[in-house]
Amino acid sequence: MHDRVFEAFEEILMYGYTPNTFSRNIIMDVLLKIERVEVALRVLKENQDPNFLSCSIAGVLPLEMGRYEDAINAYFLLREQRLVPDSYTLCCLITTVCLSKQFTELPLLITGFKIQPDLVACNSFLSYFCKAGYPAGAVEFYSDMIDRGFIADNYTFAGLLTGLCSLIKKAVSEKSQLDDVCYTIAIRGLLTGGEVGEAYALFRQMKEVRLAPSKQTYNLILSSFCKRSDVSMVEEILLEMVDASVEVDHFSLRFMKNLLYRSRHSASLSTLLTDGSTSGILPKEAYAELFNELVQPVNIRNVHTDRSTNIDFGTSSSDEIQEVVVSVG
Repeated sequence: MHDRVFEAFEEILMYGYTPNTFSRNIIMDVLLKIERVEVALRVLKENQDPNFLSCSIAGVLPLEMGRYEDAINAYFLLREQRLVPDSYTLCCLITTVCLSKQFTELPLLITGFKIQPDLVACNSFLSYFCKAGYPAGAVEFYSDMIDRGFIADNYTFAGLLTGLCSLIKKAVSEKSQLDDVCYTIAIRGLLTGGEVGEAYALFRQMKEVRLAPSKQTYNLILSSFCKRSDVSMVEEILLEMVDASVEVDHFSLRFMKNLLYRSRHSASLSTLLTDGSTSGILPKEAYAELFNELVQPVNIRNVHTDRSTNIDFGTSSSDEIQEVVVSVG
């Protein structure tokens, strides 16, 4: 059927008629579906008045077929005709460039155009910078997004954190000095992605380069091991916090409380909690409540609802993530 449509198009040309943009878009779609890509690009080139549908057809279909080079050629033809891509087309273009790994083509395709990207397109740019091996560009672009009034979503944070983690790895390999804020953001990003091992390795690396972890960094690591019910690591981090006189925050206390329900017979953990209270890293009220959890019968309802406590445990994890990440901008 597709072949017959193309034959009808050729007959139109033979009789001297000039197909309009609508007709050419239909023919391009048909040609691409029968994998006559070269002919489809010729139809696009001869189109004197392409529209956004032309962009979508010429760029998206070759991308879906895995013909990245043809998709990029189509975008170059559209550029020649001064057709500014909309946000959807821009996202498809960035995806094509990333999949083809022809990262240097993107600036050539969009430079000079006054593009108004939406949040989705901005997130695509963040991904592009990271995949192109330019994480600093991702961080700079994020800052520009915030300055322009964009409200970051989870995809934005993921792109930013990927860029920050890449920056830290690069800086470490080049033996550059980083501050504790860079490490903390990277550690948070790794923990958010479930990479606890890598986060802890980065935490140890801070100490190796003689950079003292902040209260926030210590508590990030502590709460992550509490959530994993890793009693030995919780004890290790608590001991380090006692030695460094770093206070346990309310967020970590909530997870420590739940951990105590599951490991109430850990004498060493109980001893550490006492030491923590004596040294001042645990507020006395919080210590008293935690100690009560060790001596009182387990209330299963409290494990799930966490209603037995009057301690103010502060913000949620998602709130904390956004507060730290937004501060970068």
